[in-house]
Amino acid sequence: MKKPFVNDEEVKLLLYQYKLGQKKNVLNKHQQNNVFISLYNIIEPLLKWTITGDITKIYSPKIRKQKYSKLIKLQESLLHNEYSKRFKIRFDLTSTLEKYLKDYIQLYGYINDSQPWKYSFIYPFWELINKISLEKIQKSIGKYNNQYSYFLAVKFCDKYWDYIYKCVKRDLTLKILSIDSIKSECSHGKTTNSFDKFQYKHNMYTLIDADGTDDIFSSIKGILTEKEQQVLNLLIDGYTHIEIAQILNITPEYSRQIKARAGKKIRSHLCRMT
Repeated sequence: MKKPFVNDEEVKLLLYQYKLGQKKNVLNKHQQNNVFISLYNIIEPLLKWTITGDITKIYSPKIRKQKYSKLIKLQESLLHNEYSKRFKIRFDLTSTLEKYLKDYIQLYGYINDSQPWKYSFIYPFWELINKISLEKIQKSIGKYNNQYSYFLAVKFCDKYWDYIYKCVKRDLTLKILSIDSIKSECSHGKTTNSFDKFQYKHNMYTLIDADGTDDIFSSIKGILTEKEQQVLNLLIDGYTHIEIAQILNITPEYSRQIKARAGKKIRSHLCRMT
């Protein structure tokens, strides 16, 4: 898909109208909304182009490499441990990113139910515009000699990448902690599934804003030793057992033992939940 043309002068004009009108109270609420809607309508094709297909296309080659290498490092961290033979499926980044885009649209976009192919990112774009200062925009434009539309598209894509990192980290966390086997153990011979209650309690089904990974470790930190928490956190951050051993000054085998011991504690903890 070809990069859509956006009139950058119009983007600049509307952006200044909105931010200055907001700052100096020269526009009432209705006028501010109209200016913002006009700004979004102009830049919407570029925003959608930015985060569909190869979502690194908006970045420089150096940044593009950094974005993907972080995801790949997370993926590979799952395979470099004693349970690697159990996990045959590697993350298919293309299909995974497509899935996360659909999830992102469902969570943060506006969808026309009568025409589901028509969707809007007006709310996350509104959050972005209100969060970033005009001074910061001007400084970046002056430093890199970029267009205003390009700057906003990059920042919007950064926001979406943050969402992707949370999703991937959450999903890899569930795999690392052998969630399928935990769920099976929790539901075995019982009429209620305590693990489902655990997931629902911590909003792991839908609410990705409250990072599910942090919620998990917050709820179980009382049953884990400091060393067990360190090893699990490093695994989820993408480190291998060899790297963890170097960081914590232990052997790789001991790192694996700590992970296995922590996993048993977590499974027992979840199965006791009511």
